[in-house]
Amino acid sequence: MKTLQLKTSYHKVTTVIKSCETKKQLEGATKMANQFKSIYKAVGYQRILHYSLDRLIDKQNKWIQ
Repeated sequence: MKTLQLKTSYHKVTTVIKSCETKKQLEGATKMANQFKSIYKAVGYQRILHYSLDRLIDKQNKWIQ
């Protein structure tokens, strides 16, 4: 996979997470993030992206509550 594809996909996932306003929406975004992680894990993406997505989900979850 190319770096541009990774950047585009990562941007889409983070945009979806940031747009969540309910727990149900965040659950869907979490599934999307997990799918992103599993796809890019196979090609050896940087662990910092995994950590970054988890932090963003936690931050959004606190904002929703």
